[in-house]
Amino acid sequence: MDWPIQPLEIQRRFAPRFCPRRDCPAHTRGVSKSLRFAPAGGYFRAGRRRVPRFRCPVCRRTFGKQAFAFSYYLKRPELTIPIAAGLNAGSAHRQIARSIGCHPSTVTRRAARLGRHAILLMSRALSCLDTLEEAVVIDHFETFEFTQDLPFGVATPIGRRSGFVYGLDPCPHPRTGPRSPAQQARLKTRPKRSTRGGYAGSFGRAVETLLKLPRKQDALVVVSDGHADYRRAARSTRFRGHVRHRGYPNPKRGPKGTPRSAEAKARFRVM
Repeated sequence: MDWPIQPLEIQRRFAPRFCPRRDCPAHTRGVSKSLRFAPAGGYFRAGRRRVPRFRCPVCRRTFGKQAFAFSYYLKRPELTIPIAAGLNAGSAHRQIARSIGCHPSTVTRRAARLGRHAILLMSRALSCLDTLEEAVVIDHFETFEFTQDLPFGVATPIGRRSGFVYGLDPCPHPRTGPRSPAQQARLKTRPKRSTRGGYAGSFGRAVETLLKLPRKQDALVVVSDGHADYRRAARSTRFRGHVRHRGYPNPKRGPKGTPRSAEAKARFRVM
């Protein structure tokens, strides 16, 4: 996969592959493969690091090497690694901000940038995938946005053998469970959201993404739990003959401390 092993800021041999300006025809990689961007001077940043500039042969405007860096337009680029570590550890944005000494909105914006970078990495990895040769386990990771009144799931198809994440798909859904009268009244004031087909729609979109990948076997093997919406989506006519769905319902749990049943162990091995 074409992914640099060093940060762009310290790369000495750098040649732009496209123009970073979105309104330029050379912004698309396919169009700008044969273009050569001529050097156009440079400038020095803090620490006496020189940033070269280039001129686009199409729009004739100049741009700097920093426009391609992850730290572009960041006032405190040194916060990226500690923020990423805190997010990976499951810390809240305010907790991370208190520990590294910045505003919580800084953590929120940096988390969004890290998320876009992660999606780019996943997209590049999928484009370099030769064939899909394993069963894929699909389940929804449950979380919420802003408040628990606005929950949503994230469909996460993962390779059963490799553990590779093949995609993500959001699934906003209404709040479930018992609610007090005060919570019910507060829920009516929340903004209305499109459910985008619910769990069944999200499951179907994740499977459609997998079907676009090259594979050797005739049918894609998809493993999930016993969710009724998963079974309904897998029985759709558009997946007939292309998807083999294997559902394993969640076994009933015994009292706390009791060993797992044989059914639970078999489900764990498969999923």
